Amino acid sequence: MNLQTGMEVPNPGDLDLQLSELEMLRSMFPGEGELVMDSPAAEEDVRTWLRLNERGEATEVYYYYSYYFIIIFFIFKYIYISVFFLLQWLPPLLSFCLTLRQEEASSSSSSFPSPPVEFRATLGRAYPSAAVGQLEVHAKSDAFSRDSQAQLNAALRTQLEESSGEGQLVLGVLLQWLQEHWTDYRVSAAREEGGVAKRTVGKKERTFSRLWIYSHHIYSKTKRKDILDLSSEFQLTGFSMPGKPGVVCLEGCSRNCAEAWAAIKSWNWKKINVKVQEDEEVADDVDRCRRFEGFQEIGFVKSGESRDYHMDMGEFFNFLKNHRSDYMFKELFGISKAS
Repeated sequence: MNLQTGMEVPNPGDLDLQLSELEMLRSMFPGEGELVMDSPAAEEDVRTWLRLNERGEATEVYYYYSYYFIIIFFIFKYIYISVFFLLQWLPPLLSFCLTLRQEEASSSSSSFPSPPVEFRATLGRAYPSAAVGQLEVHAKSDAFSRDSQAQLNAALRTQLEESSGEGQLVLGVLLQWLQEHWTDYRVSAAREEGGVAKRTVGKKERTFSRLWIYSHHIYSKTKRKDILDLSSEFQLTGFSMPGKPGVVCLEGCSRNCAEAWAAIKSWNWKKINVKVQEDEEVADDVDRCRRFEGFQEIGFVKSGESRDYHMDMGEFFNFLKNHRSDYMFKELFGISKAS
């Protein structure tokens, strides 16, 4: 799910309700390490913004700097400067990870498996006035197979859409639904184990593939983490480059690449596709065809634009060149890069 995170001044009532909902969740899950904020300072930053707004200072500062940097834009013809400084006056997004352990499963007939279930949420600035498009939720556990986990999250998104109402807090409802229904998907995982084992024992893969995936953007922390996890699960090498645009390279056995891509494209994207697929028949070991050691997330952001996430094309070209893949620059972006 892609959050709608524009630069409009947030509704203070929405942010106040978000803080109240977090306090409610902490009272429901008070254990140490159960609810962890992705940015510990985010809540205090939101409270500071609300205090300024209550005195009328936040809005005045926002509009003052809006007009000021619009003038800079017209003078210097450089939109990134305007956006970068303008964003400094918006409160941060609140995001957290809630770990559901065995004691939280009292509402179901069974207990949570070990390892536990991770419930991740990112709250857009217009939530709860709007939940769909403003609330990103995702559940994950090693107790689930890849397919059953995808089914669980699809059902979780459906539950979000059905529970949403203007100004209505839904995180508690979603957590209750997860506690009541997670066992259905754990059973699916257990049934799939036999099939996974049989596929693993089969004939050794003789086809190597390298997928070059292009996305309109990659911002979501959940998606970025899931891409890293998929690469490990399917023994793939390559890289993921978040930002706008976003680029992912997967290389390894063809079957593993295909299954990882099937999982990635099933997520909610504005636009994503495989730009180029390189296939090669191998006589012995597919590892000899790899150009990357391991799988990593890379980031080439232009100096002074760390909050805009636009890539530094020159640095990325050099990265590709160092891995014998500079020819892909034109394939990905439709332009040639001078050496």
